[in-house]
Amino acid sequence: MANENFSINETIIDKQMNVYKEMVSLYQSEYKRFPTIQEVEQILATALKYQQSIDFKGNEGIEIHDVKIKTTKAKKTQFFKPGDIVAIPLNHGEIYGYGMILSGGPKKQDEDTYIKFTNIFTKEILNIIEFRKKEYKELFLLNCAFGSITARIWKIIGEVPYNPQSFKIPNFLQTLSSTERWVIIGGDVGNKRYAEKKEISELNPFGIFGNGSIEVMLYERFLD
Repeated sequence: MANENFSINETIIDKQMNVYKEMVSLYQSEYKRFPTIQEVEQILATALKYQQSIDFKGNEGIEIHDVKIKTTKAKKTQFFKPGDIVAIPLNHGEIYGYGMILSGGPKKQDEDTYIKFTNIFTKEILNIIEFRKKEYKELFLLNCAFGSITARIWKIIGEVPYNPQSFKIPNFLQTLSSTERWVIIGGDVGNKRYAEKKEISELNPFGIFGNGSIEVMLYERFLD
C-alpha cells in the first residue's frame, strides 16, 4: 500500500539537483573528474548522519549509518515515448538542441515519430527541471527517423506532461521542383493540393528526416 504521507514535489527535486550539480562542479574543479557512486554514497551518508530533522516515525535512538544507491545495467536500446524530451548534440557536441517527442516509439508497429524542435540551445545538457522552466518557441516539427534516440546519441533528459491523443498530424510542404509544391494534408501523401505562395514559408517540409539532417538544420538555426 502506498504511503499517503509520502510527498516529493518539483521544487524539492529542483533544489536537490542544484546541490548535486554543485558537487559535480567541485569534483571537476578539484579532481578533473566526476564523482564515483561510492563517493556519492559516502557524501550522502555523512550529510544525513547527524541531521535531527528526519521523521523516523516515532522511533527514537535511530541514526543513518549508510546510504546505498541501487544500480541496474542500462539497456542498449533507449526506449522513448510521447512527452519525452531529447537533448541533441550539434556540431560534435559544441552545443545542444532540444526536441519533444509527440508521437511514435521504437517498435515497428508504433506510429510515425513526430518531434517538435525548439529554439533552446545550451552548452551543457539541461536536466528536465531546468528545461521545464525555459520558455521556448517551436522551430519546426518533423517526421523523424529515431536511430539516434535508440542508440542514446540523442539523450532523453526526462518528460513533460503531455496527452498524445491531443496531437494531430499537421499539413506539410512537399517540394518536387522550384515550380511544383504541394500541401500534404495531415501527413497523408494521398491527400494533397497545390501550395499557395504564403504556405511555402509557413509549412514544415514533408518526408521522413534522418537524424544527421535534423542536426544540421538545428545547428543552422542556432547560427542564425
